[in-house]
Amino acid sequence: MTTHPPQPGSLAEAVEVRAEAVAQARELPGGRAELLQALTTLLNEIAEAENAGELLEPYTDQAGACAEEILDLCAELAREPDADLVELAGTVGAAVERYGWIDDTAQIRLVAPALRLLTGWAVTGSSGVVLECGRAAAANIDLLAEADRFDEALMHSQRLLLAYERHFATDPALFRWHLADAHGKHAHLLVCHGLKHAAVAHSERAVALALTVDLDEHDITDWLTPLLEAHIRRLRTAGDLDAARAAVERLLDVLPDPSPERARALTTVRTDLTAGEDTTAAIAAAEREIAAWQALPDQPLRLSQAFRALAGLQSREKQRDEAADTAMRALAIVEAAHAAKECGREPVAATLRQVVVLLLRAGRHTEALAHSDRELAAWRELFDAMGERNHEPWANASNNRAVALNHLDRHTESLEHSANAVAHYDLLATTRPDHRAALANALFTRHAALRDLREYVSATTCTNRMMRIYDELAEADPDDHPLERAESRQVHAGLLSAMGRHRPAMHWSARAIELFDALIERYPGKYTAQYAGALTSRLVVLQAAGEPPRALLRVSGKAADLENRLHDDDPGRRWSQRAMALTNHAICLSSAGRLREAAACSAEAVAACEDAPEGTRDARRLAECLDKHGNHLDALGRHEEALASSTRAMAVYDELLATDRNLFLADAAAVMDNHAAKLAATGRLDEAITRSRESVAMFAELAAEGLWRKAYGVALANLAHRLKAADHPDEAVEPSAHSLRLRTELAETGGPELRADLGQASLNHGHTLGLTGDTEGARHHTAEAVAILDDMVELDRPAYLALLAQAVHNLASYQDGDEAAETSRRAVELRHEQVATDRELHLPELATSLKYAVKYHDRAGQADRAEEYARTEIDVCDELPDRRARAELRQALANRLMRAGRRAEAVAPIGEAVALARALTAADRPAHVDLLRNTLSDSAWILCDGEPHAALAATTECLALSEELDGDYDLAHALDGHGSMLAELGRHAEALDHYARALPLWEAIAADGRPSAIGDVAWCRTFRSISLAALGRDTEALEESATAVTLYTGLPRMRADLAFAEQEHALRLHAVGRTEEAKESATTALARYEELTAEAPAAHRPQLANALLTAAIVGAGDPRELAGRALAAYREVRAADPGAYAAKVRAAAEFLRSLG
Repeated sequence: MTTHPPQPGSLAEAVEVRAEAVAQARELPGGRAELLQALTTLLNEIAEAENAGELLEPYTDQAGACAEEILDLCAELAREPDADLVELAGTVGAAVERYGWIDDTAQIRLVAPALRLLTGWAVTGSSGVVLECGRAAAANIDLLAEADRFDEALMHSQRLLLAYERHFATDPALFRWHLADAHGKHAHLLVCHGLKHAAVAHSERAVALALTVDLDEHDITDWLTPLLEAHIRRLRTAGDLDAARAAVERLLDVLPDPSPERARALTTVRTDLTAGEDTTAAIAAAEREIAAWQALPDQPLRLSQAFRALAGLQSREKQRDEAADTAMRALAIVEAAHAAKECGREPVAATLRQVVVLLLRAGRHTEALAHSDRELAAWRELFDAMGERNHEPWANASNNRAVALNHLDRHTESLEHSANAVAHYDLLATTRPDHRAALANALFTRHAALRDLREYVSATTCTNRMMRIYDELAEADPDDHPLERAESRQVHAGLLSAMGRHRPAMHWSARAIELFDALIERYPGKYTAQYAGALTSRLVVLQAAGEPPRALLRVSGKAADLENRLHDDDPGRRWSQRAMALTNHAICLSSAGRLREAAACSAEAVAACEDAPEGTRDARRLAECLDKHGNHLDALGRHEEALASSTRAMAVYDELLATDRNLFLADAAAVMDNHAAKLAATGRLDEAITRSRESVAMFAELAAEGLWRKAYGVALANLAHRLKAADHPDEAVEPSAHSLRLRTELAETGGPELRADLGQASLNHGHTLGLTGDTEGARHHTAEAVAILDDMVELDRPAYLALLAQAVHNLASYQDGDEAAETSRRAVELRHEQVATDRELHLPELATSLKYAVKYHDRAGQADRAEEYARTEIDVCDELPDRRARAELRQALANRLMRAGRRAEAVAPIGEAVALARALTAADRPAHVDLLRNTLSDSAWILCDGEPHAALAATTECLALSEELDGDYDLAHALDGHGSMLAELGRHAEALDHYARALPLWEAIAADGRPSAIGDVAWCRTFRSISLAALGRDTEALEESATAVTLYTGLPRMRADLAFAEQEHALRLHAVGRTEEAKESATTALARYEELTAEAPAAHRPQLANALLTAAIVGAGDPRELAGRALAAYREVRAADPGAYAAKVRAAAEFLRSLG
C-alpha cells in the first residue's frame, strides 16, 4: 500500500476527490439520496484504488464505515413511500461486494445486516424487487456459508425461498428458474448443516422445477447438469440408491447424445458411484461412459481413462482377468494416440503401470513380466526426455517387476530389481515420509526372493526393517497400515522358524495373530483372506517348533474354514491358498489319528488344484497336494491309489529339479521319500530303496547347511525301514542310529512334537536292532520309546495313542515269560482304545496284538488268558475281510481245546473251520485247497474218539486232496491219518496198506535232512505195530514197536509220543511172552504219563488211563488196582466229553470183571 501523497491523475487522487464530494453531500439539507450516491461512488473508487495498490491508508480504514453508512441510508430510504427498492437492493449488494475487494476478512460483518434488508424487501416487494433482492441475497448467503455460519445462512435462504414461492404462484414463467436455483442452494446449506434428508426434499424440488425450464445448451451444461449431479450425490448420501439411479437417467435425458457434455456427465456419475459401495452400478456407469467417449473419436485420452476406471472397478469386484484385459484395451488406445502424436509418453507409462498391477493380481505373471519390461522402458524414455528421473514411478515399476519374477521363481533376477526399488524409495522417504510404506512393501518383495533362495539372514534384515517402518507409522497414526504391520511380524516369524530359531519365531507369530485378531474384531469381514494366510503361516511355525497335534489342529481347522468361506464367496480366486490350508489341515488330522478325515480333506486340496482357472494353475502346488494325499491314502491301506498320486507328484518334481535344483531340492527330497514309501507298500522294494537313498542324499546336502534336520532324520529312518523290509537289517542299523542321534538333538531344544518324534526314532531303532539279533539293545530302545510316549499321551492322548500302542506291542517281543504277557495285555488294551475311535481302521492292528498276546501268554503258561485272547481274536477277525484267517483261527482254537483235553468243545470250532475252508476252496481252489485239507485232517483227529465214522470220512477226503496236491509231507500225513481211522474201526489190513505207502515217504523226508520227520517215522511204525498185532502178526508188530521206541528215545521233546510208543511196545512184548520186559516198558510209559498229567491234567488224562489199563494187562503192578484207576480216569474224561471213550470205558470194566 502506498503511503506517499497521491500523484495527479491517479486513482488515489480520485478517491480524495470523492471523499470531498461526500463531505459536501453531508452539508446538503435533506440530501440523503445525494449522500448515498456520493458514498457509493467513494466506496467504488476506494475498491478500484485498493486493487491497483494506489490507496492511501486513511481511506482504507474508512471503507468499512462507508459501507455500513450505505446500508443504513438504504434502510432509511426504503421506508419512503416512493422508494425504488430495486435500485436500493442493487446498492446494498454492490456495497458488500465492493467492500470485499478492500478487506475480504472484514466483509462478513456486513453480510448479516445486508441480508436482513434484502430478504425483508423480498418478502414484501414486487416481482422486480424480489428478483434483484434475490440476486444480491444469494451472493451474501454464499458468504455466510463460506464462513460456516450455517444457521444464519439457512434462515435467510428460507426467507428468500418464501418470497420466490409467493411470486412463483402468480408468475411461474418468470420465477421458475430462480426458485429452482434457490432450492438447490438451500439443499446445499442443509447438507452442510447435516440435515441430509431435508436436503433431498429441496434438491428434488429444484430438479423438478429445473426440468420444466426452457434452457439453451449452455444453461444445460453450466447449471442444470451440476444441479442434477448434486441431487444424485444427496440421494446417495441419504441412502436412496434407487432414486439416485433414476436421477442419473433424468440427467442423461437432457444432455445431447453424443456430446462431450454427456460423456463428461457420465464420467461424473461413474466417479460418484465409484466412491460408494455399489461397484456393480459403478461398472455399469463406466461401461456407459466408455460408449459415450467411443462416440467421440477425437477424445482418445478420455476413452483410455474410462477403460482404466472400468478396470479398477472390475478388480475391486474381483473380476481380475476381466480387469487386466480392460486395462490392456486402455493401453492399446493410449499407445495409438501416442503414435499419432495426440498425447505424450506419460499416459502410456501410467497405463502400463496399471496393466502390470492388474496382471499380477490376476496371477498372469508371465504377461505381467513382459509388460513390466515395456513400463520400465516407457519411464526411462520419459525421464531421458525430461532430463531428470522421478523416483516414485521408477521404484514402483522396479518393485512390480521383482514381484513378477518372484512368482516365476526367478529370484536371483528379482533381487536386482527389488534392490533398485528399495534404493529409490529410500531416497524418496528421506524427503517425503509418506513413501515409507512403499519402501516397506519393496522390502517385503526383496525378503520373498531371499527367503526362497534360503538366504535367511539377509531376509530377516528386510523383515526387521519392515517391522520398524510399520511401527513408526502406527505411532503417528494407529490406523496407518495395520494389516501390513501384522503381516510383517508373520513373515519374520516364518524366517526365524526356517532358521531353526523356534522360540523367537513363536513369539513373533503370536504377536502377529494378536494384531490380526484386533483387526478382525474392528473390521469384520474385511481382512478374512489375510487372516487365513496368517493362520496358515502360524501353523508352519508351530509344526516346526514341535507343538502337539491338538494345538496344531485348532489352527489348521480355523484356517481351512476361513479359506472355504472365501472360496464360497469367490470360487477360483484363492484356490492355491485354499489347497495349502486343506493340505495342512489334513496333516494335522492325520497326526491326531483322524485318518479318514485327513484323506477326505487332502482329496479336496487336490481337487482345488485341478479345478483352478486356466492360466493360474500351478504344477508345484498340485504336486505338493498329490504328495500329501498319497500319504493319507497309504495310511488307510489304499496303496495302489497312493502310489498313483505319488507318481504324479514325483514327475513334477523331477522336472523342477532339472530347472533349478537349489530352489526345489528340499521339497523334492521330501516328495521322493514319500514316493519310496508308496513303492515299498506295493512290493517294489528295490525301487523304494533306490529312491530312499536319493532322498537321504538330498537331505544330507541341506542338513550340511543346518537346514531340514528333522526331515533328514525322518528320511534316514525311512531308509532303514525299507532296508529291513528287504531283509537287510544289518545295513539298516547305521541310518537308523543316525536318525536317532539327529532326533535326540532336536528334542533337546524343540517342543512336544519333537519329543514324540524322538519316541518314534527310539521305537524304530529298537526294531532294527531286534532284527539283527540284538535283543538287549532292542529292549532298551523300545522301553525308552514307551517311556517317552507314555509322557506324550498325557499331553495329547488321541495324537500319540497309536504310536504308544505300537511301541508297547513291540516291547513285548523283546521280553520273556510273565513280563512279555503283561506287556502284551497292555498292547491289547491300547489297541481296543484305538478301535473305539475308528473300528474299521484299527481292527487289523488289534488282531495283530491279540495274536501275539495269545503267543506270549502260552509261553508264560497262562493258558486260560491265552484262550480268552484267542476267542477275542476270532471275533475281531470275523469283522475283517480275510476269510482264510477266520478258518485258521478256528482251527487253532480247536487244536488248543483238544490239547487241553476238551475234545467236545473243539468239535464246533473245527466244524466251522472246515465249512469256511470248503467255501473258500469252492471260490478259489488253487488258493485254498491246502486249507481244506489241513482242517479236514485236524477234524478227523478231534472226531476220532467220539465220532469215528465222521473222522474216517474226513480222512478219506483229506487223503484225496493230498494226492491231488504236490507234496510228499502232506501226503504222508494224510496216509497216516486215514490209516489210523481205518484201524480205529477195525479195518487193520486196509490200514496197513496206507502205512506201507506212508513209511517210505517219511523215511525219504528224514533222509533229506528234516529232523522232525524222524518222529513221523516213529509214529507210523507205532501204528503199524498196532494193526499188525490186531492181525496176529505179533513178531512183525514187536519189531515195529521196538524201532519206534528207539527213534523216539532220540527225540527228548516228544515225551508224550515216546510214552505212547512204550505203552504199545509193552503190549507187543506181552503178546510174545516177554513178560518182564513188557512190565518194564509199561511201567516206564505210566511214569511218563503221570509226569505229563501232573503238568497238564486235562490234556493227558485219557492217555494216562490207557497207560494204567496197559500196565494192568501186562501185570506191571496190582492189576485190579491199576484197572480200577484206569476206569476212574476214563469215566472222568467221559464226564467232560459224554460222546467219547465209550469203548475204553467198556474195555476197562470188562477187564475188571475178568479179574473176578
